[in-house]
Amino acid sequence: MIVLVAVSLQALCRSIGSMRTVDLLQSAADLLQTETATPSH
Repeated sequence: MIVLVAVSLQALCRSIGSMRTVDLLQSAADLLQTETATPSH
């Protein structure tokens, strides 16, 4: 399980390349904030 996650993360980083990890974390945080702010039914 952990190995699959690590491999998928490496592939994701390679495919993205130009984007930085900070940008990904910020976008993920924004997604979480919007989802928690607006309850989806």
